[in-house]
Amino acid sequence: TRTRDVMLPILLFPVIVPVLVAAVKASSGVLQGLPMDEILPWLNLLVVYDVIFVAIAFMVFDYIVEE
Repeated sequence: TRTRDVMLPILLFPVIVPVLVAAVKASSGVLQGLPMDEILPWLNLLVVYDVIFVAIAFMVFDYIVEE
């Protein structure tokens, strides 16, 4: 049972890091008053991650609910 408790953080860490870095960079850019063209790449990364995970959720929803 101990191994199962450790598996989720190990598998989730590489997925969460880019989102966390992009959110921190974008919010720090907003708070510093940087121009939007410097903040936009980080916001684009967040939008792309959001679209990818929503698409994956829609694709696997039926399979997950059937089981």
